[in-house]
Amino acid sequence: MGVHEVIDAIRKGYRHPKPEKCPDRAYELMIRCWNADPHARPSFATLHSTLENFDKVDEDRYYEHY
Repeated sequence: MGVHEVIDAIRKGYRHPKPEKCPDRAYELMIRCWNADPHARPSFATLHSTLENFDKVDEDRYYEHY
């Protein structure tokens, strides 16, 4: 797939599917980051806080995948 096809697919709403072992919470955050509306995307502060505490909140769920 070339660059132009990728851009076209993204404009039509395509988003990469969730990787098999990716925690749901991480994928939900990724989807929010890919929002076409920049104002609907999480702020850096939100990303920092979420990712800083990610291992504490989801540690049990993360290890369930491995």
